[in-house]
Amino acid sequence: MKDFPCTLVLDSFDAAARIADAMLSLPKRQSIVLLLPCLWGADDVVEELSASVPVLRVDGAIGEGSGSCPLAVALKHADIAMDDGTPQASAQALRVWARQESERTGDCPVVVIESATLLDPAAGETLVEAGLADAVRLVLLLRTEAETPSFVQPLRRAGRLGMLSFASLTNAALSHAVETHLGAPACSPTLQRLSALSGGHPFLAKRVLEAAVQTGVLRRSGNVWTWSFDEEPLQQLLGRDVGGILGGLGPSEQELLVLAAISGRLPESWASTHSGETVVLSLRQQGLLAPDRVTHQGFLDLRVTAEALVTAVRIAYSPRELIRLWYDVGRYIPPEEGGPASEAALLWWAARAGVRGEVERAERASRLCIARSWYQPALDIVDAAESVTPALRVLRARALLATGQTEESSRELRLFADHSRNEGPGGDASEAYRQARLLAYRMCLFQPEIGRSVLRDLDSLEQDSTPFLSRIQELTSCDDSDIWLRELAQIRLHADWDEVVVAQLWVGAWLGLRQHPALGRLVLASLWDDLVREGKHPDIEDAAVALMLLIAMAHDWRTDALRVELRTWASRPTPSVSLQGTADLVSALVAMQEDRMSSALRYATAAREAFLLGDAYGLARCASSLIAATASYVDTRIADEAHQEHRIRYPVDSPQLGLPHVDLFATGLALIGSGLPAAEVCSRLIQLGSQARGEGEWAQEQQLLLLALLGRSAQAVNCVLAAPWTQRHGRTAMIVMLAAAMASHSDHEALDIASALIDAKATFFGLSIISACWEQKYGMSRRHRAQAIRLVLEAKEHAVEPSWLLSTFTDLQLNERECAVLSGLQQGLSTRAIARSLDLSPRTVESTISTLLHRFACDNRVELVSLGLLSSDSG
Repeated sequence: MKDFPCTLVLDSFDAAARIADAMLSLPKRQSIVLLLPCLWGADDVVEELSASVPVLRVDGAIGEGSGSCPLAVALKHADIAMDDGTPQASAQALRVWARQESERTGDCPVVVIESATLLDPAAGETLVEAGLADAVRLVLLLRTEAETPSFVQPLRRAGRLGMLSFASLTNAALSHAVETHLGAPACSPTLQRLSALSGGHPFLAKRVLEAAVQTGVLRRSGNVWTWSFDEEPLQQLLGRDVGGILGGLGPSEQELLVLAAISGRLPESWASTHSGETVVLSLRQQGLLAPDRVTHQGFLDLRVTAEALVTAVRIAYSPRELIRLWYDVGRYIPPEEGGPASEAALLWWAARAGVRGEVERAERASRLCIARSWYQPALDIVDAAESVTPALRVLRARALLATGQTEESSRELRLFADHSRNEGPGGDASEAYRQARLLAYRMCLFQPEIGRSVLRDLDSLEQDSTPFLSRIQELTSCDDSDIWLRELAQIRLHADWDEVVVAQLWVGAWLGLRQHPALGRLVLASLWDDLVREGKHPDIEDAAVALMLLIAMAHDWRTDALRVELRTWASRPTPSVSLQGTADLVSALVAMQEDRMSSALRYATAAREAFLLGDAYGLARCASSLIAATASYVDTRIADEAHQEHRIRYPVDSPQLGLPHVDLFATGLALIGSGLPAAEVCSRLIQLGSQARGEGEWAQEQQLLLLALLGRSAQAVNCVLAAPWTQRHGRTAMIVMLAAAMASHSDHEALDIASALIDAKATFFGLSIISACWEQKYGMSRRHRAQAIRLVLEAKEHAVEPSWLLSTFTDLQLNERECAVLSGLQQGLSTRAIARSLDLSPRTVESTISTLLHRFACDNRVELVSLGLLSSDSG
């Protein structure tokens, strides 16, 4: 199929229209083979073609086994008279139809051929002869190039047959397609899930998108579409539609795809033997199956590329059918023919079928599952093991911790300690004990109240097997970065790799979230690089990423930099629920800084929903506080409900659970909009800031004083300007700028700082400065009043959602009459001329002008006009 551009790059969900346009733009003598995986979108393409040219649809499967000629059946459906059903009569009827349609429309008719491999040779030859005679143009709908029937060889030899396919959707194309289809952009997690569910197939992506909207899994929140963590309604709908989704495949292809979806991975050599190499090759060419990883032994495992297919199959097949398939097929699949992934997948299938697994195989498979982020399969395999060894119990605890079930993980470790007290130290038990301590130290970092309790239980078993981590924990009262880095260097030289990993996580968090953000981020980035290369600790990879996001949240003040951080990590494979909640938490604070409080509330709510499912990093309380704080700027009723729920969930006198490096900040957020007098709120924030400084938590101190500054606390201004960290960069510099503006007696300096903050997308902070200045507008010069008004009006013009802060500038809201009078003054009209044009009395116009002069502290009309009050839609 020569000299033909064969691949379309799509960036919208109008794929059928684009494909039809591409085919119709070719010379009328050109016939086409159109490759459609699973024949998705075939009906849509035919519909689009039919809207432009006459189409005859011939289905080769219609006559299979019945003796009927598919071409004759199609012509009869088109109401073409035929003498009989012989090939000669069919050829004559086809010529008559083509001539009639060509004369009627002035265009070359199209014959769409489906199931071409089943079409009888005589009908095929008739259609090809019509194509070569320029009577019709043929379009063959095929799944793969290998299905091209032999009867089209004359067209190929004549150079009259081209092939058209389309590329998978890239991330950028998917983003554009979703925004075009839905009328608003989608957040990164939404695009991530659509890409994973569809495998990049345009028609499947559209199908999943519409199903997600229909079930409410994808819903619009303000000006952005967001994805719900609860995908069950979508999964159920896909399960009910599994027949339609897989309907374009042959029986053998459907069977193999179902087996691959149920198991998760299959050995390719077994699949080729069981279903035939032709079936495997067809599914791979359609992009429905793909190789997983090639091990050093050369084994190859196959996986289903689109999660939607896996989901649809697993929902459609009941547990009883899954068990039946295991005993009919699964138990006969030799795991040695594949790699470790298919071995683990088959063991998981057996576990779900109720088969007890060998302990050694269960341990090996569970470790691989955790290394692949398959945490639920790891739990199922452990539960189905013949006996629960110490190693399996620790692996179960690790899988639970990775999914954010910290309490359940700690209970598993306590059970491990209880069962180990009666057994002396041994090889396997000692290693399990060491791994249990590593998990406990990870808990201590994010949720110390839980982790320390587990460590105490483990300390009673035997001698400390993680001495380097014990030394790291002893350094927590020290903020000298040189000491921390020297200790880390020693650990990297002398400790085992897995202990180095946890130690580096501790050092990065302790430096980055307290007083040394750049060093902390560098330590964590180095750790993350090492983990990605090693490829066995995805749970710790996620933890390192979460910490880097939190450091960015606390220390970066330009929202464009924060977005870069979020986009960088959003490009990773599907993150854990806890990591996605962390990203939503950061997004909420970015939106707050930009004065998009409704969006901030939505992000904070999404973060809390994520942390309710899994809170590996101890951030649930912070998310709850953030909801209460953002709601106070959006809706009084929602704010009251949020504060009440927060007080019930986290009583004041209850122990503070969660990440200690955000604990005081969360308490401060809960004070915002709590109903207490503003002066008392600011006083408590300053007290919390003082406590944070005493604990060496400079980042928390800065955030708390920032909240007090936004409450216009003079004491907070003094605290900031006298702090030991005023010479630092990033968010620290922004807080110092804000304090300097609040303390300044120069309107020029204050407004310049406000303008700089607004330009940097810290709109809320800039408007807070202007609001403080505007309260003293009668003492401002005309030039500075005009500058303040310009900044406010520009902020209103660029606002993408309602702003409580902008609504407080009530005197900048002009009514219809005031706008009309000001417009007349701008045109240089006299009072009488303005009165005549508005059908008002001159006295009314004079009264309006006088009111405006007093409201904006202007001495004359020239000053009033120069303020630029009509530069935006003020009415």
